[in-house]
Amino acid sequence: MRIGVIGFGAWGRFHARAWRSLGNSQMADIELAGILAHGDASAADARAEFPDVPHHRTMATLLASGLDAVDIVAPNHLHADLAVAALDAGLHVVVEKPLANTRADCDRILAAAARANRQVSVTHELR
Repeated sequence: MRIGVIGFGAWGRFHARAWRSLGNSQMADIELAGILAHGDASAADARAEFPDVPHHRTMATLLASGLDAVDIVAPNHLHADLAVAALDAGLHVVVEKPLANTRADCDRILAAAARANRQVSVTHELR
């Protein structure tokens, strides 16, 4: 399973490390296959820590990179739009809590998952 991490702040870095660790040990079929970092500083940090992982600055390039799933670790107010875009692209979605900021946004995500026949999971402190 090819995973992309969206967001590379403190939690995004933590999630990327966890996916890399899983792929290197218990679950060899998991690959950290992309990182999306919007800001210049976080993009530079991602490139420095994971030079062998493809880096993206836009959602469009990440979604077009052949992933199976994304892990959304961006600011909470972005979760719904990012999750719906990923689901509409046919990817499974993991979201660092909360799923979204409003019930309406949660409903949008769940409707997109149903349309795409994909899974959505909410996590906290992926380990």
